[in-house]
Amino acid sequence: MRKFATGWSFRRIVASGLLLILSSLMACSDLPGSKGQQGAVLGGAGGAVIGGATSGTTGALWGGLIGAGLGYLAGRGWEEYDKRNLYNTLENNPEGQTDTWTNPNTGNAYQATPTKTYTQGDQPCRDVRIQPADGSGEPVMARACRDENGAWRLVDG
Repeated sequence: MRKFATGWSFRRIVASGLLLILSSLMACSDLPGSKGQQGAVLGGAGGAVIGGATSGTTGALWGGLIGAGLGYLAGRGWEEYDKRNLYNTLENNPEGQTDTWTNPNTGNAYQATPTKTYTQGDQPCRDVRIQPADGSGEPVMARACRDENGAWRLVDG
């Protein structure tokens, strides 16, 4: 195994570089799936790379499993933070009033504006426009209705 002046092996340097790249991808919101799924995939890949570089095949397997679990939990936390802020906007803002927040975990800033309030069946519902706070990108139109406990939940269609 080739060692550098720092005492690091080539595999450890490559593993560290790959981990840095995977960490950068974690902040990318264009990846498919929920943030929890994104976190699991990227955390699993990063854990496998580091585990493989430091402990071979067994380390890669354990690193992948541990990384996927931690990545999923981190991704779900970011998703839940944004949902809580969106639901707060739906609860407190009249139509046309925009709310803005910055997720402290990701640094991403969003704005949400309720656009319409109505009843569907026996459920109160609201349409809401969501987009990055800097106005970049296309706004996403979403719908949320109250569940049986009175809490706002995003719904399909």
